[in-house]
Amino acid sequence: MAAARGLFWLTRMVVVQVVLWQVCHADCPSVCLCLGAIVDCSKSGITRVPANLPSWVEELDLSQNKDLKLSAGVFKNLSKLTTLYLKQMDLERLPPLGWLPSLKALYLSGNNLWTVDEVSLTGMPNLQELDLSKNRLVSLSPKPFTNVSLIRLNLSRNKITRLDVRSFKTLSSLAELKLSHNLLTPDTFNQSAPIFTN
Repeated sequence: MAAARGLFWLTRMVVVQVVLWQVCHADCPSVCLCLGAIVDCSKSGITRVPANLPSWVEELDLSQNKDLKLSAGVFKNLSKLTTLYLKQMDLERLPPLGWLPSLKALYLSGNNLWTVDEVSLTGMPNLQELDLSKNRLVSLSPKPFTNVSLIRLNLSRNKITRLDVRSFKTLSSLAELKLSHNLLTPDTFNQSAPIFTN
């Protein structure tokens, strides 16, 4: 009797898990891999962001899709998205990605970005980590980080020659700033001293 009851519960658990797996993966785009709230579409050769991305996505990786075109507001229906990987995609410009209230980390390393402005980051009020390393940034616009709450900012391995104090004025929570392997001179930091004192 106890063995039959145990078998019944085991069978029931397996059925529930299979049903949950099917429900979670029913919305998964065919070119992507889905695991829980993580959707990995990296290296898939896509040219557009899949239209049927599930709204429950929390982490999305579109990296290494060199022909992928990003249009303004492309992620607007992904309100639960916390982490977005757009690495090594040959992006030259970052369009406004849409209202992403839950986004905390945006990884843009290994692209060809030459500028980032406040419009690009609009709609990401909770963004805490931004990786812009290994791009072609020469300078920053006066207020590129006005609309975000960055704690970590990686600008290493770019071609930055100067820093404008205004670029960092709104980053009162910034705890980590990486600037290595740029074309900065020591006097850059003398002129920008107020932003590095806290």
